[in-house]
Amino acid sequence: GTFGPVGVNDNDPETYGRILPGSPKKDWRNVDILSPILTACSGSDKSKPAYKVETDVNAPAMAEYEYNTKVLKKSMTSLAYITVGTGIGVGLVMNGKPVHGMMHPEGGHVPIVPLPGSDAFAYSWGDKSPFKGKNTVEGTASSVA
Repeated sequence: GTFGPVGVNDNDPETYGRILPGSPKKDWRNVDILSPILTACSGSDKSKPAYKVETDVNAPAMAEYEYNTKVLKKSMTSLAYITVGTGIGVGLVMNGKPVHGMMHPEGGHVPIVPLPGSDAFAYSWGDKSPFKGKNTVEGTASSVA
């Protein structure tokens, strides 16, 4: 799992295993993170290990799901995994598979309504945030809030 946005569609060789061009981390845009890892982890016969590229929130969500269903033998089909740090991320497993789409779920960008009379200014990523860092889950509860 890696920060992103990262290409997770293994049917798209142009983006799979690469940090996507829309990353807010400019120096990481279009960086191939998969090839160096595969090179370093390949056997002396050039065989590659089993691998799957995933987001930094979906990878632990899948690990939790696998542990709960295969080790603890719990009956479940879905799981949400939430991380709180410089941002707030959400990894989702639905029907045993990680949720993908146009992008991963941005739990931190969910707008919230301030309490009546609150004059708190919630800061997140300022102008880089779709909501300008105001009144979002991330802007209120992340480590940079």
